[in-house]
Order: sequence, then C-alpha cells, then structure tokens
Amino acid sequence: MGAASDRIINVLRRIGPLRKAVRRVRGFIDPYRVRVWFLEGQERTSRARLSILYMGQLENKNYIENLAFEGANAQHDLGTAWIWNAARRTSCRRGNPDLIVMDLEDRHYYRFGNDGGFYIPTWMGAEFVLSEALERFKSREGTSRDPRRIRGSKGGFFDFEVSKSPEEFKRFYHTMYIPYVKQRHGDRAFLEPYERVREEMGRSELCLVKRDGDCVAGSIVIHEPHRAHWWILGVKDGNRDHVKAGAITAMYYYKMLYFSEQGYERVYAGDTRAFLNDGVLQFKKGWGLRFAGRSVAKGFWLRCGRVSPGVKAFLVNNPFVARTDSGFSGTVFLESETFVGEQPLRQLHRSYYVPGMERLNIYLLGGQREEIPVPADLAGSIELRPAPVLSSV
Repeated sequence: MGAASDRIINVLRRIGPLRKAVRRVRGFIDPYRVRVWFLEGQERTSRARLSILYMGQLENKNYIENLAFEGANAQHDLGTAWIWNAARRTSCRRGNPDLIVMDLEDRHYYRFGNDGGFYIPTWMGAEFVLSEALERFKSREGTSRDPRRIRGSKGGFFDFEVSKSPEEFKRFYHTMYIPYVKQRHGDRAFLEPYERVREEMGRSELCLVKRDGDCVAGSIVIHEPHRAHWWILGVKDGNRDHVKAGAITAMYYYKMLYFSEQGYERVYAGDTRAFLNDGVLQFKKGWGLRFAGRSVAKGFWLRCGRVSPGVKAFLVNNPFVARTDSGFSGTVFLESETFVGEQPLRQLHRSYYVPGMERLNIYLLGGQREEIPVPADLAGSIELRPAPVLSSV
C-alpha cells in the first residue's frame, strides 16, 4: 500500500508542472484563436433581415447582437478559427453574411485586417472637466440651492459620504456593484473580480449616496498619480427605482463637487462604448464628456458583405467612433441628403460630436447630388462625405 501511494504521489508531482506548461502554451496560443458565430434575425429598427458573421469575444458578441437585432435571433456557434484565417473569412457554411464583425487587438488588425471597412474601438476613455460639468448640473431645472442636499425626483433627500472601510467595500461589491451591472448589462457585462477591488483598496475611496439615511448607490474611485479615476459604480440590489429617483445623477454631482474641492480639475470617468447612441455614453455626454484616448488596444473591424436594407438600417441607427490615420472621428450614416441642412447638421453635431474626436464625418448612403454648405462655426468639426464603397468583400 505504501509503495502504491508513493507512485501516485510521484505521478501527481509530475502532473503539476505539466499543467503549468499546458497553461503557458494556451496563454501563447489563445490570442491567435477566435470564436466564430453566425447571427441572423430582424434588424432592431427597420425589422429588415440582417445576418452577421461575428468573430471574437462572447461578451462583445452579445453587445453587437443587442445593437443589431430586435428580440430573439438565431445564432449558430461555428467553433474557433485561427485569427489569420478568420480575418479573411467572408462566408461560412450558413451562407454569405450581410455584415462581418471581428473583435481584434490592434496588433492583429494592422497585420491581418487593414483593407477596408471601419475599425471601431471596443472602449473609449472618458473624462470630465469638473468646472464645466458642475455648471451643466447647476443649470438644470430642479437643482437644489443647497449643493449638499439634492432632492430625489420621487421625494426625499440624497446625501453623500466617503468611506475607506474594507467591510463597506465588500458590502458595496456584493450588494450594489454586481447586482447593478448584471441588471443593467445582462450577458454583455464585464465584471471586475473582487480580488481586484481588494488590491485597489489602499489607494481608493468608496463614495456612497444615501437617501433618507439608507445607502442606495456607491462608486469606487482610485487615486492615480495624476488623476482621480472613477472606476466602478453600483446601485443597491440593482434596483432601477433608485436610478429613476436620481441616485446616479446625485452620485455624479457629489463626486464632482468632492473632487473639485480636493483640487482636481479633471477626472477620468471610466470607459464607454464607441457607439454614439449608447446609453452610458449619452448620459456622460450630458455632463460634458470628452474622449481621452482608449483604455484597451482592441476594436471591432466592421465590413459589409452586401449592402442590404438591414445593413443600411444598422449603419444609420448605430453611429460610431472609427479609427483614422491620425486619431478618431465620429461616423454617421444618413439615408438621403434630403435630411441634411443647417438645422439638421446642428442637431447631428449636438447629438454625436464629442470633444476629443477629430471631427464628425457624415456619409450619405443615397449619394450627394448637390453641394451642401456646412455652417461656418461647425466647419472644423463636421464634414459631409460621399458614401464609401461599403461592400469590400
């Protein structure tokens, strides 16, 4: 029995290094393998048929799927492919897709991808100039005269406090952050592990918003060498009633006031998607959002397989930020020049231009039959362009 036990122990000892070696090999190979799905259904706004060949990360697939489709859609898991083969892929056994979307690291895009289409950052960094954001808040209807007491939209007052208690951090993570992110983003959520929260505690503060004495929202802020980083946010039990009552608005205002008093002029307000109708982006835009580069060197390489009604509707209803040779520009598609004039251009600028982008490029899918003047005060930040050749595959 003793000899048998020794043999088992020796085998187990050999398994440990083998597992480590396998993990190292997988760590090298995995970035070069991508998951492939074929998605098809009704485009969200037009209800036209739309099919997408998607290659990349599951959560990002779910995000694109939510942008594109109305309700349930058919999805077919086609397994994995080497990235150099996937980058050339324009069809699959399910058929020829209308759109081809590949989730790539920059280094792979520049090596395998750079031949047409658009490259959309996965995430854009966001920042606020605090003095500007506070003025925007104070100018809103219903702002309390006492900046330390904000009345909720459904009655009661919001108050603010800051904590460094490890127990408070833990409570926030499990009862606010996790429930809220899951409720808000569902299967599109990227969740920070609690281990990371513990690692950041030493240089972080937990900002809490209370309503009539009850903690209803929280946010962890990391003090980085030259800035405050508004990292993760949550709402008690993920309850949307707290959001509707104004808890997140109160959190933003109190944090701005608090960090302004600490001497910060700007704060990094976390990451936002690069699709310009995204709800989080539009909420932050209302506070004076500015783009501050990117947090990760990844993006969606978007190409058109064929210019179908579903593709046109997707492009028109999902303006985005695209990488250019010198930076990032907003990209807006319109069906026809009949929708373009001075007032529509001003509305497009108000809705979609974000400081930090080079300009807002507007493409007319129906072609441009005559010169359309751009208002002089917008000439540097908006540009009308002929529709690109969309079907490049």
